[in-house]
Amino acid sequence: MTQARRWIFWLLGIWLLGMAAAGCTSAAGEANGLAPAPFLGAWRACGGTAGAGGWLAGPYWFKGNLVGVATNMVFVWRADAPQGGARPLQVYPRSGSSAALRAGFVHAGGHNVLPEIAAWIRSHGGWRCSGEPAGEPYTAGSLTCQTFTNLALCYNPGAHRVTPQPVGQRFLQAKGRSLLAELPTARPSSAGWRAQVNASAQGSHWVALKARTVAPAGARCASLALQIDDWHASRVSHVAYKLTPCSALKQGVWHTTITLPKLSPGKHTVVVKLCAVGLNGWLACDEDSVTLTRPQTGR
Repeated sequence: MTQARRWIFWLLGIWLLGMAAAGCTSAAGEANGLAPAPFLGAWRACGGTAGAGGWLAGPYWFKGNLVGVATNMVFVWRADAPQGGARPLQVYPRSGSSAALRAGFVHAGGHNVLPEIAAWIRSHGGWRCSGEPAGEPYTAGSLTCQTFTNLALCYNPGAHRVTPQPVGQRFLQAKGRSLLAELPTARPSSAGWRAQVNASAQGSHWVALKARTVAPAGARCASLALQIDDWHASRVSHVAYKLTPCSALKQGVWHTTITLPKLSPGKHTVVVKLCAVGLNGWLACDEDSVTLTRPQTGR
């Protein structure tokens, strides 16, 4: 091999290693920064890392709903709108009073909003992400700040920059002990309520479910919360979350088939947890499991 060819192969090797390292860095950044599937669309619509902030934690089951926490916002997938996807969670109460329009301000939701803050909101998902103003602007040192129902913003006139405040981080610190990483099992049971779920494997790619609830006379649940976990090689991973309105049940019975994601070859135990949810949280829960084997590919 000539000296010139050795140099070419050496440089090509360095380039390939650099590309591989860059690719690994990018993949790791996305894995650490992106919201998980139940919240990804809403998180992106509210500006992603530039608006809602980097993803911190979740999904969590919280008072019967799926909750996810970004640095600057909290998102919820509500039981009363399971097909509507996630939306920002209201973390601040809306002020019942209104204020007269002040010159040079934008008037929204009965309150004055600094034009720079209003422009930031419009470029990061709009009012449906920020929510309505929770009160009038206020001064914090050299900053002008304002709280909205879903987030808080501060404007620095010296730097001409609007900065979201770490509302999600504060929520996580305040609510951390009451957030659940998974559905409870059969422990919670309100008087007269009972839930039952039966799972059966349909090949190696689907799980058929039959669920039923028994309620006290005249009582109704709001939704069924479903979580599916995969146990494989001593590791547990969440496979699916689902919220189904109880109004979809026929005579208290629900049938559905869940398509499993791509699983690694080998033996898997799929654990199905189901809870009936009321307006104030869990009513009754149950769980079942099935064992299936994913074949080796390419044979």
